[in-house]
Amino acid sequence: MPLPKSNVTKILMFIAFGILVFSTSYLISKLVIRAIGERKVIDPYEVHVLVNAYRVDSGLEPLDLNDTLCNAGEAKGQDMVSKGYFAHDSPDHKTPYDFIMGAGYRMKHGGENLAQGFLSSEGVVKGWINSPTHNENLLQELYEDECITVVRNRGTGKIIVIQMFGTEK
Repeated sequence: MPLPKSNVTKILMFIAFGILVFSTSYLISKLVIRAIGERKVIDPYEVHVLVNAYRVDSGLEPLDLNDTLCNAGEAKGQDMVSKGYFAHDSPDHKTPYDFIMGAGYRMKHGGENLAQGFLSSEGVVKGWINSPTHNENLLQELYEDECITVVRNRGTGKIIVIQMFGTEK
């Protein structure tokens, strides 16, 4: 005996609704997994380890991780994202040293490396090594501390890496 048209319509609507819910849940889970995966592609600690290995291979002391420099890097990253720039100096003329000292680091020596557009920790460090000015910071004998911060520019989707260097007074 055939089902009444109203029941067939209800069943088809139920099936369509189920497909829609499943598809939406699947897409959301894929986006979440993708976002988490991309976020973990550049690992700040891995960058730190690679930088220190490069320094030691070059005959220098390794750098210590410093929480205050991490705060400076985070502030710099948020400033770049909120003001839409990618540069050592902000549009309102704030320098890396302003961020370092603003975080409470008693800076005797300081510096900053930036990276954008890299997809791995190794790529970031190789990029810095291959750039004379960034490499100079990596091999600066005066630096004792560092911190690497990774932020995502929500506007462009690009990952920004901030490396703050310092030696305290």
